[in-house]
Amino acid sequence: MGTEKDALVEGWMDRLSLRDKIGQTAQVDLSQLLNTNDEDANADEDGRVALNATKAQYYFGELGIGSVLNTAKDWRAVDYRNAIQIIQDIARKSGRPPVIYGLDSVHGANYVLGSIMTPQPINLAATFSEVIAFEAGKMAAVATTQQAGIAWLFAPVLGLAWQPSWARVYETFGEDPLVVANLGLAIIQGIQSVPNASACAKHFLAYSNPSHGLDREPTHIPTRILYEYFLVPWRKVAKEVLTIMESYTDLNGVPNVANHDTLRRILRDELEFEGMLVTDYKEEENLFNFHHITRTYPEAVYRTLQEGSVDMSMVPLSMEPYFDAMLQALDPNSNERPIDMGRIDESVRRILRFKQQAGLLDHIYQAKPMLPEETEAMVQNRKQEREH
Repeated sequence: MGTEKDALVEGWMDRLSLRDKIGQTAQVDLSQLLNTNDEDANADEDGRVALNATKAQYYFGELGIGSVLNTAKDWRAVDYRNAIQIIQDIARKSGRPPVIYGLDSVHGANYVLGSIMTPQPINLAATFSEVIAFEAGKMAAVATTQQAGIAWLFAPVLGLAWQPSWARVYETFGEDPLVVANLGLAIIQGIQSVPNASACAKHFLAYSNPSHGLDREPTHIPTRILYEYFLVPWRKVAKEVLTIMESYTDLNGVPNVANHDTLRRILRDELEFEGMLVTDYKEEENLFNFHHITRTYPEAVYRTLQEGSVDMSMVPLSMEPYFDAMLQALDPNSNERPIDMGRIDESVRRILRFKQQAGLLDHIYQAKPMLPEETEAMVQNRKQEREH
């Protein structure tokens, strides 16, 4: 079976052009694919905006983008499934690998209208129950993957809540590294117990401990404290979780997205993480307009490739500059030390293997129609939550 899977991945590697491979490393925001307010039939009677097939054709047919993320207002499971069906049909007809959809799921399946909600992570931590955490992860995956057709869940958060001023404390499992490790692993196992569902642990590394509590603020942690406490959850999950998301912050003065020490030496070499690594939102752009360590966007893309081990980038709005920057990074006429093509192939292989693990390479995606009673049950769940 392993040989067959490798052959499937390598078959795609042989067929993909350089631009195709760059497309696989990019993730587009769903907002770029929707009808706008001035277009006909822009929304249904409940205000839900639909996917625009022409825009989807551009991103997935022409550019060959490998992934999409985010949500639209009040989308139900059936809305996601219909959109994913259109996207996958475009990818297949264009000779591209299947597209993988990622959705933030730290709060359970709260972006799928009508889903049953699970407790926030800090409340799960109060139970100290790995069984309950497992079931919470499983419930989120059932609603997100089985019902909505979304294979990739951005959860759980593995940060330690040592900074009480930080606004996202409730998204963590608290301050104790052992509790965070055990419940985080349980959530991951619950998510990945659902066929074709994949977890994405975040945010690597130390995002939860900003110096003064402001989100995305620099983090300063002595090496001994980092290893003794903050790396404990990541050691626990590195061999089981399929994907990891790096963090917005800089750690001890170095932005994580282009940090050789955290993303190469610690994550890949010490923790032996072999899965797919994705950036957080606009991270390469942040290198030059937030962290201010590069003079241009192409230089930021180059530094990300050279220093870190990121495989997929949440671009997520401006694809043409990303393609240009990636091509420039590989061009010996533009750089004294161009990025080796092997670095791109390394990431594309990880992306394709991840899609294989998510069941996308084995068969043509076909959205299964939801039964009327399933749809009605999700609507009633949402009504009850609003009443209480």
